[in-house]
Amino acid sequence: MQHLRSCWNSRLETRRTRPVTADPVPKNLPFLYGSWPFHAMGHMQRPEDAKMQIEAQKVVTLNYTLTDNEGTVIDESSDSTFAYLHGASNIIPGLENALVGKTSGETLSVSVPPEEGYGERDTTRTQSVPKDMFPEDAPIEIGMQFHAQGPDEETIVVTVTELEDDTVTVDGNHPLAGEQLNFAVEIIEVRDASEEEIAHGHVHGPDAHHHE
Repeated sequence: MQHLRSCWNSRLETRRTRPVTADPVPKNLPFLYGSWPFHAMGHMQRPEDAKMQIEAQKVVTLNYTLTDNEGTVIDESSDSTFAYLHGASNIIPGLENALVGKTSGETLSVSVPPEEGYGERDTTRTQSVPKDMFPEDAPIEIGMQFHAQGPDEETIVVTVTELEDDTVTVDGNHPLAGEQLNFAVEIIEVRDASEEEIAHGHVHGPDAHHHE
């Protein structure tokens, strides 16, 4: 009977789900004292399995749809070819700031006010200029854009907004200045930027794009 009792007790011990002794748990058990974080249902995530987060000097590939407050689509990229270098001012500040800490596979909606997008409209950037300042062989139509020289000799893009017999009204504001910008974003990939990409301030390769 002693032998049977010992075997039965042994089987009972293996069925217990927690220690029945007050002795401390040995500290050499890696599943209790390792560095891996615990998750619900006992799932453990190894450090090497953690997804790379968006931060400075990371190259981010994403899909996005940009709409105005009326829901009109202004711009979109849905073929996973849009990539930018985070922290290098490749995209507008409001969107870049909202992406910090995100990882591949995440989706998010971001509403960007004008001051964090393309700025408020500046009426001083609109002026009428003589028509003969434009190339003679270039047909001029409302909505056309031309490169011009700014007050500090920088190159700016102006949009034709009005036509008269001898004058053309142009607007040097960005077309989206003063607009609330609403982005629906899907993050496709996050990777380390190369030394060359960091030095040049933009992404290299076929997936290098900038949101203008």
